[in-house]
Amino acid sequence: MFIYNYIKRILDKSFIKQLIYYFLIGLCAALVEWVSFWLFNEPLGLNIFISTVIAFILATFVNWVVGRNTMFRNAAKKKKAGIDAAAIYIVSGVGLGLNLLLMALFVDFLGIYPLLSKIISTCIVFMWNFLSRKYIVYKQES
Repeated sequence: MFIYNYIKRILDKSFIKQLIYYFLIGLCAALVEWVSFWLFNEPLGLNIFISTVIAFILATFVNWVVGRNTMFRNAAKKKKAGIDAAAIYIVSGVGLGLNLLLMALFVDFLGIYPLLSKIISTCIVFMWNFLSRKYIVYKQES
């Protein structure tokens, strides 16, 4: 029954619409993340993990600002900005952990180019980011 309700929720039109909208917001943040990762890793020569953390902080800020002012505007009105930002960074911290693990796997173990590894990792962690904001931070129902 749980699986049926979960699949039904995923196939709901409003859920799909929100997912697509979040994808567009996430794409803006992802571009910030990828460019900043590259800048810190390539020209500045910082370690991939340090570059990943700095890029994560910048991209999460962009995602929070854009998401709070567009997609999650109604739910965000009920929260103070500082509390909202803290909640976003806490749940995003889990995404950062996943991202770092994936970066280590792709770069150190599989030998994939760091920027390509970053892009793949971002795509994998995308769903966690969307679901955590929707159901944990903003507590929205489908």
